[in-house]
Amino acid sequence: METQNEKRGSKGSRGTTGQHHEGNGDFDVSKNKFLTALGIVAGGALLYKGAKALTNSGKNAINKKEIVEIKSTLVIKKPKEELYAYWRNLENLPNFMSHIKEVNEINGKRSHWVAEVPGGMGEIEWEAEIIWEQDNQVLAWRSLPDSEIENSGEVRFHDAGNRKSTIVETSITYRPPLGTAGKMAAKLLNPAFKKVVENDLKEFKKLMERGRISKRKGSPASRM
Repeated sequence: METQNEKRGSKGSRGTTGQHHEGNGDFDVSKNKFLTALGIVAGGALLYKGAKALTNSGKNAINKKEIVEIKSTLVIKKPKEELYAYWRNLENLPNFMSHIKEVNEINGKRSHWVAEVPGGMGEIEWEAEIIWEQDNQVLAWRSLPDSEIENSGEVRFHDAGNRKSTIVETSITYRPPLGTAGKMAAKLLNPAFKKVVENDLKEFKKLMERGRISKRKGSPASRM
């Protein structure tokens, strides 16, 4: 059996010339592999930062005047369960949203939206997904990436001190993407568009309380 000193001596014997060079070769190979991997990671990090910078610059390039943000708070004389159920069926939205031509549900989360472009210039379409929902309390959605228009919304339902009335808080945002599609979408987001959406939300109150909406001549989108 080898003694501890003999073992140490055996390890020390790697100090001989031939074995020493072989050891350095293994080290150099490992070092090169490590540096290569490090370079790939560093390069990936730089690409990520570059892509992020382009994304941020793109966001900054959008004219704030082209972004439409609508917030509304209404008290509707209906229980929140009834209001939530009506809104949750997204295909009901065109019944009071005059700027929305149609909404078709693809599955429980995704839906396809069609809106009219002002001046009779056609239509703009996008797909959206529900990102958060709590029965009879909140419903939130957003458009899918690379859509012709960026749309997001959230509706909250609160009891208004009794179970016969509900406070409905709505927040809806539209913004055009960059590129050719963005130029087309920006035409939809003109100064009159915000007022149209605000009126549409008021129509929801009329529809739910009276069972009908006000008669409006033609499509507001076609008159903008």
